[in-house]
Amino acid sequence: MESAGRCYHCRGLSLRDIGLLVALYPAVWGVTQVATGALSDRSASRGGRRYWIAGGMLVQGAALVLIGVASGVPAWIVAAVLLGLGTAAVYRRCSPRWRGRSRHWTGPAR
Repeated sequence: MESAGRCYHCRGLSLRDIGLLVALYPAVWGVTQVATGALSDRSASRGGRRYWIAGGMLVQGAALVLIGVASGVPAWIVAAVLLGLGTAAVYRRCSPRWRGRSRHWTGPAR
């Protein structure tokens, strides 16, 4: 998120606004992934996890576009919330026995 802070700084935002925007995305993601996980588990038997993944990615994409085209803190707040919601819908939607393998592709480089 350091690069996001630099991006916002170049646009003249205060440190308070930068802190809010950079902290909002992971906060929304963390709080909502419990709910999206439970909902995803309920819909897994009907193949619903793929809809959570696809929908979450669409929301993430829209949020990233909004971050790029918006020009004010209120719009960036909406984008950060959407990005957090989208990430919560996508993150860890695979079977527990496949998580180790899937984390190989999505996890940090070691």
